Amino acid sequence: MISRRNQKLIGIGTGIILSAVLALSSCARKPEKELQDARNALKEVEDLEAPKYTPDEWNSLQSKLKDAETKIEEKKYKEAKEILLQIISEAQALKPKIGEAKKKAVEEAAKQQQAQEGATAPAGATQPQPPAQ
Repeated sequence: MISRRNQKLIGIGTGIILSAVLALSSCARKPEKELQDARNALKEVEDLEAPKYTPDEWNSLQSKLKDAETKIEEKKYKEAKEILLQIISEAQALKPKIGEAKKKAVEEAAKQQQAQEGATAPAGATQPQPPAQ
C-alpha cells in the first residue's frame, strides 16, 4: 500500500512531468506558418521592387531568412520563430520606405531629364512662338 505522503509526491512528480512535456511540446513546434508568412512578406516587398529601391534593407531581410532557415534545420524552433516574426514586421515597415524611394527616384529622373534638355538646346535658341493671327 502507498502511504499518503508517497501519493502526494507521486502526484506532484506527475504534475511536474506533465508540465514539462507540455512546455517542451509547445516550444518544439516547427514554425511552418511563420516561415510561410515571412516568405510571403518578402515576396510582397520584392514585388514593390525592394531590391532596387532599398537594397540594404532587402539584403538584411534575405540574410535573416537564411538565418531562420538554418535555425529550423538545427531544430532551434523558438529562435527561428523570433527571427521570422522580426522579418514579417520589418517587411511591413519597409513598404512605405520603398514608396518614398520610388518617388525620390522619379523626381531625380525628371530633374536629370530637364537638365539634359536644357543642355542640348543651342545657346541663343528661343522657344517656338505660336503663329500670329
